[in-house]
Amino acid sequence: MAKNKNRERSRQQKAAQAAERGQQAAQQSAMEPQAKSAAEASPGDVARERKARRLGHE
Repeated sequence: MAKNKNRERSRQQKAAQAAERGQQAAQQSAMEPQAKSAAEASPGDVARERKARRLGHE
């Protein structure tokens, strides 16, 4: 019984953390101005920026 209780608690915590991260990412992207337009940025720059954002190095 205790195992299931702990599993449920950890699932709820993970879900809450994921929801918070989603909200923070949405706020950050809404507040941050567009760095470069698509015409100015090279494909390598775009890929590097996306990778950095995905890994949380932004």
